Amino acid sequence: MLLADAAPDRMAEYVAGYRGLDGKPDVFTAVLKAIENYGFSDFDHMRDPLTGDKPTPARLD
Repeated sequence: MLLADAAPDRMAEYVAGYRGLDGKPDVFTAVLKAIENYGFSDFDHMRDPLTGDKPTPARLD
């Protein structure tokens, strides 16, 4: 299997398994964090639809 072929499976597993601070599944935040981590946007203009909070940036340390 090529590395590129496995990438969608890894991303789907990450998004499906992501849990918010309350322990509940949170697909919206998982996708935002994944996109932000890959450098497409900093999402300064976006807010969580439930709480109104800005998404927390992914840490790379």
